[in-house]
Amino acid sequence: MSHNPYKIGMLVPSSNTVLEPELARLVHDLSGTTIFVTRVQVTRIGIDQRACDQFDPNSMAAAARLVGDAKVDVVVWAGTSGSWMGRKQDEVIVQLLGDVTGVYATTSTLSMTLACSAFRVKQVALFTPYTHDIVELISQNLEKAGISVVAVENLDISDNYSFAEVDPALLKTLLKRASTVEGVQAVLVMCTNLRTTPFLAELENELGVLILDSVLATLWGAHEAAQRPIAFRGEGMLLSQGSIRLQILQVIRDLILRKQLLSVGVYVQLPGGDPMVDVIVLEEFLDESTGKAVLSKRVTSCREWLSVTSETFGVSIDALLDSSLTEPIHHLGEVLFPILENGTTLGWWVLRSEGHLMNGADDILFYTRASKKVVEAVNLLQPARALSNLLKD
Repeated sequence: MSHNPYKIGMLVPSSNTVLEPELARLVHDLSGTTIFVTRVQVTRIGIDQRACDQFDPNSMAAAARLVGDAKVDVVVWAGTSGSWMGRKQDEVIVQLLGDVTGVYATTSTLSMTLACSAFRVKQVALFTPYTHDIVELISQNLEKAGISVVAVENLDISDNYSFAEVDPALLKTLLKRASTVEGVQAVLVMCTNLRTTPFLAELENELGVLILDSVLATLWGAHEAAQRPIAFRGEGMLLSQGSIRLQILQVIRDLILRKQLLSVGVYVQLPGGDPMVDVIVLEEFLDESTGKAVLSKRVTSCREWLSVTSETFGVSIDALLDSSLTEPIHHLGEVLFPILENGTTLGWWVLRSEGHLMNGADDILFYTRASKKVVEAVNLLQPARALSNLLKD
């Protein structure tokens, strides 16, 4: 992780009273990151023309020029208007913000979509304060992005200032209810003016469900946009694992496409955590019809991965968790290949192919280099600032 000063310029809705204090709290211990804010007038959320005009890209470009004078490294529209006005609207905003400032740009909604990609989320519960007509548009746009909305909890409020006044106890109750619907992989909190971040990590641990919050996604996406990944515990799974997952997914796809493997799975422990819970488990396979790497649904949890891998390779789960087991294990067209750091096993690749996986020293070197990239990714994770937020299966 780079330790050079990193300045984030944010365009904040004028009636938003959550973003600035929450982001100040979040970056307090995030070395080198500072946030500079300008305002865009937004007071009411609706689908009528007057409400939509608040999000005119040209108005945002004018605001971006002001915050750009602070010589920031990235500019972010810290609002979720793109969730109902559509991705193209956000893309126009990003283009204009980049053009007028000459730096990277993104939005809260694009960051939420990227977060879903990092965690391979395809079915969500949508939680928002917005009115029913706005919710319908958000659901339609998520569907276009390949994300199905299987549950909705909304407050049917249009006054933007009022969102921040909602009782946190009610927010918790509705989030819990949304998370219990069958098929929900994550709860999306679509609004940057709800006070959900202070209890989010605790609630994730209690429910065992990923919660993607727009405030946290805005901070995370501001770093990802400029390829400045962050990872720290205590504020939820997105901030502790999102950047790590994106980097590992890129390594997986590179392995599949460059080696023409049928599938690649990875199990890797995060520093300082429990090897049964504080881990990342991912698997993708080669879609021969498109030639692209796509998500596999064969393995979805740590315990499932350990069970399947133990049975396939005839290795006990205890042995898989033993950091001293450092040699590749072969079984038919599959290889269990160790991910090593300084001679200690942090995790495993499961590589599957129709041909030979290990033709010699060149192959071993290739997989070793891939392992090094995974180690670099997991080592992004900083020591816990609060209680460790562990991934629940």
